[in-house]
Amino acid sequence: MGEIAGSEEARRAESALRPASETLVLTVIVPVYNEVGTVDELLRRVLAAPYEKQVIVVDDGSSDGTVELLEKWEGHPQVELLQHAKNRGKGAAIRTGLEHAQGRFTIIQDGDLEYDPQDFPRLIGPLLSGEAQVVYGSRYLRREGGPRQRWRLLRFGVWCLNVCVRLLYGARLTDETTPP
Repeated sequence: MGEIAGSEEARRAESALRPASETLVLTVIVPVYNEVGTVDELLRRVLAAPYEKQVIVVDDGSSDGTVELLEKWEGHPQVELLQHAKNRGKGAAIRTGLEHAQGRFTIIQDGDLEYDPQDFPRLIGPLLSGEAQVVYGSRYLRREGGPRQRWRLLRFGVWCLNVCVRLLYGARLTDETTPP
C-alpha cells in the first residue's frame, strides 16, 4: 500500500498535468478509518456497480486491521490503495484521493456501507446527459416504497444547514452534509 509522502504542492502539480481519461467514466474515492468489518464487502459492491471505474481507497491511519485486510486488494487492476501514516481526517483522505483521480466524474463512497453503489447510475446519469454539473446524494429522499427516515435531532441540524445553504447560495439541497 502506498504511503502518502512528498510535498502537497508537488502532488497537486502532478495531478493538474494528468488529464481525465476519455474512457474512464468514474473514480470512486473510498476514505476509510477503522472499517475492517465493512470495507471488503463495500469494495465488492463498488466493483460490481456499473461503469468503467477507478477505485481509490485511502486508509486514514486505521488501527483495527483494515490495512491488513486491504492488502488482499493490492494489485487489483481497478483498485488503488493509499495510506496515511496517521489519522488526518476524512477531508484529508478525500483530498488525497482527488489527487490521484483519473475518471471523468468522481464519487465519494464511505467505507461503512451507508450508501449503495447500485445508485451510481442515478448520480452519474444527469452528468452524462449534461443535465447537471454536480449531483449530490441524499439520505433523506426516499425511493418509491422505501422506508421513511425518522425525524431526529441530527435530521433537524441537517435541515438547518440546508436552509443556510439555500439562503447563502440559492442552492436547494435535502442533505447538505452528504459528500458530492
